[in-house]
Amino acid sequence: MKKYAAYLIEDFLIDDDFVNWVLFPDIDSNRYWENVMTTNPKVVPLIEQARDILLRIQIKPHSKMPAGMKADLMANIKQYTRHTEVLLTKNRFANYKLAAWTVAASLLITIGAFLYFQFGEQQQDMYLITENVKENVNKKKITNTATIPLVVLLPDNSTIVLDPQGSIVYDEQGFLKDRVVHLTGEAFFEVERMPQMPFIVRTEHLETKVLGTSFRVSANRQNSAHRVTVNTGLVEVKSGNETLRVSANQEAIYEVNKNELIQEAMREQAPLSKEIVDELFTFQESPLEIVLDALADQYNIAIEIPEEGLAQRTITLSLGDLHLYEKLALICKAVEAKYQLVDGRIIILSN
Repeated sequence: MKKYAAYLIEDFLIDDDFVNWVLFPDIDSNRYWENVMTTNPKVVPLIEQARDILLRIQIKPHSKMPAGMKADLMANIKQYTRHTEVLLTKNRFANYKLAAWTVAASLLITIGAFLYFQFGEQQQDMYLITENVKENVNKKKITNTATIPLVVLLPDNSTIVLDPQGSIVYDEQGFLKDRVVHLTGEAFFEVERMPQMPFIVRTEHLETKVLGTSFRVSANRQNSAHRVTVNTGLVEVKSGNETLRVSANQEAIYEVNKNELIQEAMREQAPLSKEIVDELFTFQESPLEIVLDALADQYNIAIEIPEEGLAQRTITLSLGDLHLYEKLALICKAVEAKYQLVDGRIIILSN
């Protein structure tokens, strides 16, 4: 775990995990920060003050903020604390509110100026955005605004590794009745097997149907070719009236300009194919960080172990063709740990 015991208010304000939790809380991040506060009771007042500030300014500071702006940020925080303590003795409600909004404006100018000059008008948020679809409030849209792939766990325990700028839409309440996901961009799917209920991925040009397997779909609109690459199992890919059955280490390719769907064998084995998994996912007395590095590399995801002692615990196991969440559960059981999914990133913590 990070050294939160040494944190000052400004450290919390530019800590991505903390900011994401305050502005976009979920079950996993709530558990994580409850654990932080339980483990570090002395910083709880600082956490509460930093949280209050962030909720007032509603903007995300950035960890790469220059030292000068960090100094300005701290000066405004000290001003906020001083004004609040003084004014609370005079008028508990009105003046406190005025002081808080005054410093919020100062903080907004400091942070906002940095974001503007450093990044222009580009969006710098580093998390998954979840929103309801306007046409159907039961449908959820999830977009990856980060610069790295992030993990999404679906209601049926299927896993999606969503690439940057990719988005998915699915019916949250009725998902277990149809298992349909609409994809824009690129993503890797690891599908929970349900023989009576196929899993369907729909893109602008393709429909991919499976029972339980792993595959990658590339459906970026700017690309001339859209692809379905199969890692394990058998996949049915459809475009218009044409249907292909694609097996492991093969891919279906749709040529947009030609309106043509073809099937090809891959020149190299697909990542996470059975052959690759058998070779890379068998470990003998290996440190946990080595095991998780192999997992992160093959899935192209971020896995964090904040505790140094936990990272060095050794493990002997074979992960085989288990799904990602099953691999994580087995690994954590072996080293007496647990995993949390926080903003699409996987964090491993001691029990």
